[in-house]
Amino acid sequence: MWFNKYSYLSGASSPSRSTPKAYVTWLLKSKLVKTLMILYIIFSMFFTPIRLVAYLFATEVLEPPEPSVNFILNAIPRTYETNSISPLSEMKHAIRFSKMHSYLPHSLTDNIHPYYFRANLEPDNNDVTVAAYITPNRLDDLVRLADIWQGPISATLHLPLKSKKHDDEFIKDTLDIIKNLYEKNQNISMYVDIHLIMGPYSTTNTTLHPVQTNIHMNTARFFARTEFIFFLDLDTWPMPGLRSRILKHTDLLLNNDVLILPAFIFANNDAKNNYEFPKRKNDVKKLVQSRLLGLKNKGWELNNGPTCLKKWIKSNELYKVENYELHYTPNFVIRKNGRIPW
Repeated sequence: MWFNKYSYLSGASSPSRSTPKAYVTWLLKSKLVKTLMILYIIFSMFFTPIRLVAYLFATEVLEPPEPSVNFILNAIPRTYETNSISPLSEMKHAIRFSKMHSYLPHSLTDNIHPYYFRANLEPDNNDVTVAAYITPNRLDDLVRLADIWQGPISATLHLPLKSKKHDDEFIKDTLDIIKNLYEKNQNISMYVDIHLIMGPYSTTNTTLHPVQTNIHMNTARFFARTEFIFFLDLDTWPMPGLRSRILKHTDLLLNNDVLILPAFIFANNDAKNNYEFPKRKNDVKKLVQSRLLGLKNKGWELNNGPTCLKKWIKSNELYKVENYELHYTPNFVIRKNGRIPW
């Protein structure tokens, strides 16, 4: 063994039978270690002054690129009141979101702009906000939703940022179009908050167009300005008067119950067919019986799934969803800060 209390230093050139102390002494006296130490000192003497001069006289600060003033058409640096007692309230959005969504790449969390477009009307805290995901090619649907809902909407818009610089023409054109919508459409300007996310949807394919995911709906929920949130699926339209009906059941929502909103779809959902939406439950029943309309549950065949069409047809009051499954993703209403997970 090398390290034995009875071992001795056999010679300066052979540490094979030395004590630990003697071995370290031999190592420090070797020509190789002395040469490496001298080279390290010489390198440090040259490198340190160079870095010091670069730091003191640098003309550019190496920081991530920030959006230009021309690019951010309606930027709001901070949309919440700060508390001077706590330094946490002074966090930049990028730092705050990177902590909140630690599982997301920084390319997304660094480019979340809450209330990029903000509704003029301050909603009542006890109102119901629609949480929605919108795309640049379907802004007409957002106008239609605002006209039907006539209440607060918290929408997330995700634009794929293809370059590191914030000068993408597609993004500029899209934001210009939305800005014009706010100037011309009263319901949009009164009710709709849009939270902008910029960044690649896929790290492997930067041209891939974003689709609705949990991060988009969580963002819409987090920045909603009311106590109750209505998660509305893409391509689904609420019926007129639904908002007032939901507000009649706020006692259940305050108790952390979830209200499920059954969604119906036309069996032959062709753009050529100009269907009239039914306004009464009896009209829906007739269309279902004639197989023109069906109850939609994602992952199940038409008129099947946990929502249970038979119960819906027979019931005139609220009923419990008993056959819950993990993949059940209906349109639903919850309390914003209740026990429902993000």
